[in-house]
Amino acid sequence: MASQNNNQIATAIFQMLFELATGNYRFRKEMPAEENLFTKEIELLNHFANLWEEKIIHLHFPTPFYSFQSSIQHTVIINTKGQIQYLSPSFAFHLNYKPIELKETPIYQLLHKNSTDLLHNEINQLSESTIIHLIFVTTDNLYLPHFCSLLKLYPSELISINLITTMFQNIEDNNHLTTNPPAEPDDTILFNKIYNFISKNTEEQLPSTKEIAKQFGVNESKLKQGFKAHFNTSIYQCYNDIRLKKAFDLIQNTTLQIKEIAYSCGFNDYVTFSKAFKKKFGFAPANLKRPE
Repeated sequence: MASQNNNQIATAIFQMLFELATGNYRFRKEMPAEENLFTKEIELLNHFANLWEEKIIHLHFPTPFYSFQSSIQHTVIINTKGQIQYLSPSFAFHLNYKPIELKETPIYQLLHKNSTDLLHNEINQLSESTIIHLIFVTTDNLYLPHFCSLLKLYPSELISINLITTMFQNIEDNNHLTTNPPAEPDDTILFNKIYNFISKNTEEQLPSTKEIAKQFGVNESKLKQGFKAHFNTSIYQCYNDIRLKKAFDLIQNTTLQIKEIAYSCGFNDYVTFSKAFKKKFGFAPANLKRPE
């Protein structure tokens, strides 16, 4: 049991290292209730993240709104017709198939309908390595979103598809990062504090912009305009996206009931949550594959 717990903590530390490497210095690992094998490492990483956040803010660099991981999880190789030629066994098991069942199977049969045309078009014009977002479908009709790298294997006509992450909203939402940071370093500090306030209070209803402005000693107009300048999104949209990202992670990585997750992420009822989730990700919360 202790070994299993240590493995889980090690995995969480590995995730934190990825997050830090991709610029997300807000990520923190909660300290365990009791001292364990990784207590010192967790403490050091959290301390480093705190120092890094302070330095970056004072260098007048806006907090990244999203981050991404880039570890390859599974690989499948197809021909130009989309038929599977080779695959890592883990790819088949990931979709609840046996490896032998997928040999020569058109990969399009394993994709959500929204992904089939996308992959077909990319294959037809593929000249160099590229990354696209695909949604795979398991045997029990659950959806598995992944970013995938596509690479043509010269001199053959085979194409390698590497599934590199399930946190699919992160990369495509990098356009939230501003390319023209505001001129005042003090403003950068202020709006990062406001962002932190929003991200740490997703279990409650978001206060009005008037209340937030009063709390941080800024007028409401500057609050709205400054936040938009830093993050290319409104305060409410930022709050909503953070809640939905948190819900996505909890659904995919815990066994909590989805309704319980919805309430813990600040939604008053499941129907509202389900509609917002589907609008954001393109499918219902119940369609995500969950831990056994």
